[in-house]
Amino acid sequence: MNEQPVQLVRAQADPTPAPWPITDWWVLGPVLIVGAVVLLTLQIRSIRRRRLSDSERAFRRIASHQRLPAGARLITRELATAHGRATPVALLLSDHALREAAARLDPKPGSSRERAMNKLLRRRGLVAAG
Repeated sequence: MNEQPVQLVRAQADPTPAPWPITDWWVLGPVLIVGAVVLLTLQIRSIRRRRLSDSERAFRRIASHQRLPAGARLITRELATAHGRATPVALLLSDHALREAAARLDPKPGSSRERAMNKLLRRRGLVAAG
């Protein structure tokens, strides 16, 4: 009898390399979509910022620096319209212009507009009109 040792037979090695795990589309697809949405959002914000006037840009920056809430920003714009000659930036910078605008704006007693105006005047240390 021929006594040769038992040898194991191995399968042929696969010549193609293992795929990179991130190439699965169910993983890569959402990552690409989120990235595209973020880039689109940043682009839209940039375009909108460029459209703003210098006065509006200054108003937003000063209001942000003063930490004005949205209601105070809105009433400041309304006060500027009521004043006629002053811009919202001027109202943020000048107590005299703010007093004049508050005297010209005639909100209904007890309305949210009056409360917002009085709150803005108190915040600036001015006596509320009326």
